Amino acid sequence: VPAALWRRLVDRAHDLAPRTLFVAETLGCAPEAVDALAAAGFDYFYNSSKWWDGVAAWCLEQHERFRRIAPSISFPESHDTPRLCAETGGSEAVQRQRYALAAVFSAGLQITMGYEFGFCRRLDVVATRPGDWEESRFDLGPFIRRVNGLKARHPLLVGEGVLRRLDWRAPDVTVLRRWADDAGTHRGVVLMNRSTTAAREVAVDPGELGSAARLFRLCRDAAPVHGDPVLPVVRLDPAEVAILMDPVWP
Repeated sequence: VPAALWRRLVDRAHDLAPRTLFVAETLGCAPEAVDALAAAGFDYFYNSSKWWDGVAAWCLEQHERFRRIAPSISFPESHDTPRLCAETGGSEAVQRQRYALAAVFSAGLQITMGYEFGFCRRLDVVATRPGDWEESRFDLGPFIRRVNGLKARHPLLVGEGVLRRLDWRAPDVTVLRRWADDAGTHRGVVLMNRSTTAAREVAVDPGELGSAARLFRLCRDAAPVHGDPVLPVVRLDPAEVAILMDPVWP
């Protein structure tokens, strides 16, 4: 479908229903095909952070390319993938990790029904029925509400952002600089322990942080709403995701 036709359809729909969203399912598309959609007016793309190992450069390169066209949506699983809980053998820690990563990676965030309960049966867009509802393995509802609330109200997390990987020389720890925009109007650093079996420590570079920065432990239910003080060394639980950033007060 030509971009000009998409633009006409999108603009017409927005005229009739301004809150209508158009999302381009661009997963697996060549970069040039995504670039061609720049003039089409889509509200969001889907990004591929679900498959990112926290190390390879391709995912951040995709994010950088996409953000100049439209904001994107992250997801820890979809109707086209196995259930994450099935892939991990029911790991609640990884279920939290991948949701938290999706929340801080981009503007958009999406999960499939049942993710919060650890469902393992793969979805089928044609065959899945209400009778396929499963017994809960856990309930991440409070965790998801807390992460969503922080994302919605913090100016560093609400938009697509600018991501750069930092080398803080910590084994198994992915360190991402996240800025709200190219000017760095709001700045923070994402920490993710890639190890799902062992805690890891990372020494903090204070030069990357504002003077009021706090440590927000996204994966811990009992973490303070306004964050912990930033210590010179941060210890991360297995599969834990945290972010260093200035607090936002209600």
